[in-house]
Amino acid sequence: MACLLGRLVYLQFYKGGEYTSLALAQRMRPQSIDAQRGSILDRNYKTLAISIGADAVYAVPGSILDAAETAQKLAPYLSLSKTEIIRILENKSQSSVWLERGLTPETARAIRSLELPGIRFTKRPQRRYPQGSLAAHVLGIAGIDNQGLEGIEY
Repeated sequence: MACLLGRLVYLQFYKGGEYTSLALAQRMRPQSIDAQRGSILDRNYKTLAISIGADAVYAVPGSILDAAETAQKLAPYLSLSKTEIIRILENKSQSSVWLERGLTPETARAIRSLELPGIRFTKRPQRRYPQGSLAAHVLGIAGIDNQGLEGIEY
């Protein structure tokens, strides 16, 4: 009984902090959350740039049972070839990997209907310019990760 009590005290008081940090590292990971970009308006309150939500599809390779079958079903809907998708899905070293961003609602609906294990969706902001090229040099552009690259967007 004394040995068990001694071991309990050792694990709780001397090693407790170390085991707590190990447990947190296993289940909590930092995830950056993109801030929503505001709208850009002209002096008459016409919208020149606006953010909209677009579906993006990503894979969790560790949750995929059959990479070849999953790639076969995904290939018609994505801009990647079947062999590229298989290569991505078989790479178990990554916890998640983007397959495609900026999907049309119809494509996202079609992929969702397949109900493939390990294939997940999220909404990603995309920048739209309703007035077309009006003041394009002044407005600039926002990249795929919603960061401003040129002009006012920067």
